[in-house]
Amino acid sequence: MRLPGGPFNATPTDTCNKLYKRGFAHKLYTVGVFLDVKRAFDKLWHDGLTYKLIKLQFPDYLIKIIHNFLRNRTFRVRVNNSYSNTGSCLSGVPQGSVLSPYLYNIYTHDFPQHSTVSTCLFADDSAVLSQGVQLKYTIKNIQHFLDKLETWLTHWRIAINVDKSQAIVFQEMGVIDPPFQLTLFDDYIQWVPVVKYLGLHIDSRLTFKKHIDYLSEKFWGRISLAISLVGRRSPLSLENKVILYKQILRPVITYGSPVWEPQPPPT
Repeated sequence: MRLPGGPFNATPTDTCNKLYKRGFAHKLYTVGVFLDVKRAFDKLWHDGLTYKLIKLQFPDYLIKIIHNFLRNRTFRVRVNNSYSNTGSCLSGVPQGSVLSPYLYNIYTHDFPQHSTVSTCLFADDSAVLSQGVQLKYTIKNIQHFLDKLETWLTHWRIAINVDKSQAIVFQEMGVIDPPFQLTLFDDYIQWVPVVKYLGLHIDSRLTFKKHIDYLSEKFWGRISLAISLVGRRSPLSLENKVILYKQILRPVITYGSPVWEPQPPPT
């Protein structure tokens, strides 16, 4: 499952959450590997992207526009009034550009698939998950997929921070000690009780306790900064206070809320 993000689409976090809950409902183990892509937007291979645009039959004029958008870019560093020598950007897409995430999605559209593995991809945030009755065989399914993934990553010049990538077992009964390690490029992937994916702290039992604690601390931190503007003694009108609340405070406590909504207590 590779799903686009956006307000009117199912997001990867929604999809992953439904998969976890399905596993809980059917007494299945859900094994997830959350991959950390190394400098994903900085290292995108221009010729590889052009090849995929051609293969996907994008119009020639659009390919030329994108080609010219990426080629012959230069940069230099300024410190006070001093400038470095000019360097060339031989790979990557511009950080902050609206177009860059779309180009990265096109570049990774052929991310490997497998019948026993689900993929949740959003730009450079990648998660692969597998479910099964027996934990040992579920982990083996993930390892088989990772072995296949190595070839694709190498071919398309995509590097993974294995030491920053994480693996987790979602299971209603609590934290489980996996029977063996997962590897990628001969390096071990760390097993953890909580992963962070698209800004959400997701624990193995889906209690979201750590995430709610994190949001609470962040929310009250912003309250302390904004209290002089939204408090009773503020000279601002109620209308302006509501605007500040909607822009500064509400996004903190509502981000990802469809996913971390109150969960049934663990049994």
